[in-house]
Amino acid sequence: MEWLETTDAVVAIISGIVACICAWNAWRKPQSQPRFGDSEVESIPERFFALFEAHGVHRNQIPSFFGKGLTLTDVSSPETLLSKLSPELLVEAAELFAINLEWLQGAIKTPYPTHHFYKQPDDFINFIDELANGGNPLCGYVFNTKPLQNSLNDYDAAIVITEEIGQVNDRPVFRIHICNGWVFNYWKCRGYLAACIAIAWRNGVHLIGKQVDSDWLIKFECGDKLIGYDYDNGHLQFPVQATWYADELVERPEKYLKWIDPESSQFGLKAALQLWLMLDEQGYMQMYSDGSHTSVNAAFNRALTAI
Repeated sequence: MEWLETTDAVVAIISGIVACICAWNAWRKPQSQPRFGDSEVESIPERFFALFEAHGVHRNQIPSFFGKGLTLTDVSSPETLLSKLSPELLVEAAELFAINLEWLQGAIKTPYPTHHFYKQPDDFINFIDELANGGNPLCGYVFNTKPLQNSLNDYDAAIVITEEIGQVNDRPVFRIHICNGWVFNYWKCRGYLAACIAIAWRNGVHLIGKQVDSDWLIKFECGDKLIGYDYDNGHLQFPVQATWYADELVERPEKYLKWIDPESSQFGLKAALQLWLMLDEQGYMQMYSDGSHTSVNAAFNRALTAI
């Protein structure tokens, strides 16, 4: 128990450091020239353009997609748009893409709010239910980075739920929801992350594992960086290094345990499997209703016995 309390304390310190870094990034002034499409752009019209273009609406398509009386002349330049950006219009744009209104107003540097579900699977169920009740198609990703060995903070991860809120010329337009705060190689985070993946999958929200660039993820998971959009293929764009099967993290013990810090005397691996079995007993780990879950549970019990 003393070892467990020490490990939890380390993770709490890491979470506090991450929160401080996110707050510092949101507060500090940019040191380089602002770039269009990045969260560092200063002008409100530029942020307005960047917001739409990052999620799948080119600036020339804003009048037909968003409406609100905007014309092609209005969106032809930041100068012509400025006089049209009423407080009410900014609120509607922020709500459309579920971003921070104060970012759009130029007051803060963080476009996205973030959500935290570590040790809170019931809250994640409510979160998914609320999104599903909106009636929009949902899917998403589990982002992580290439792990380093023997560290509790080297493998940050985030669940990103994508919500299709419309189309432009048969291309989907997305709203995203960032669920962050995961230390991927810490056994307790791994267990609750797997539970959230199972909950999403069971509710028809199929998550795809994507290993991404670590520098990009550090900014993105804090909500500090806008997502990108591939207009040629109609998909969200991010720096992918590899793809993996998120459902296997829930159903295959060897995938579930991969890169977990084993800690002293294999404690991390044993604790991870015990947590999986506990969460399964509580009803969080079943992904399918085809009768296959009994064999999955048996595989995790065998894995625990074998350690």
